[in-house]
Amino acid sequence: MFAISEEAKKRVYEIFNRTEEMVKEDAQTVKEWMKSQPHLPEILSDTQIKNFLNLNKFSLEKAKQKIDMYYTMRSLMADFYSVSNPKLERTQRLLDKMHVCTFPEALDGIHRVIFIKVKESDVLDMETFTALLFAVFEVRIHEDFMFSDILILDMENVSLNDVRKVTPSLLKQPIILYQMTKDLRNLEGRDRLCRNSATT
Repeated sequence: MFAISEEAKKRVYEIFNRTEEMVKEDAQTVKEWMKSQPHLPEILSDTQIKNFLNLNKFSLEKAKQKIDMYYTMRSLMADFYSVSNPKLERTQRLLDKMHVCTFPEALDGIHRVIFIKVKESDVLDMETFTALLFAVFEVRIHEDFMFSDILILDMENVSLNDVRKVTPSLLKQPIILYQMTKDLRNLEGRDRLCRNSATT
């Protein structure tokens, strides 16, 4: 589903002075740590662990903290996760009214582009939309090589009524999603948000 070359992975590793062999050793270190944590419900796959390492500059301690937070928030937000299944009727209704596309080919090999556009005004279900973002994240943490995201929000059809649906509690959810994987203070321009000026 997500295409990324071995050469692109090596480019990311070189940014942090890592080699493929070093990354394998780091992932194994994290896996052994997870085995020693009885409160964690499962052991992440190598791909998942490497994603946590990518997103935290290959800091073992930060990756461990984020993995712990990931499972803590999944437990605390169990009700929210229960509505994040993309096969649910409410999610399918929303998808019929939106374009949501994660580009399979990464830009410049390492930047994952995600495009979102509402097809018509006054139809946005913010709770379901936020749950959908969590569902996309879950797929990517299992299958993608996560390093840099470019999120394109085309807001041409977003109305003021849609904007009013964005409550502080719902706005907090995407922030939690990022906090579950990386330190927001360390984005360094790797994650970008693009929008038009329709609501400004």
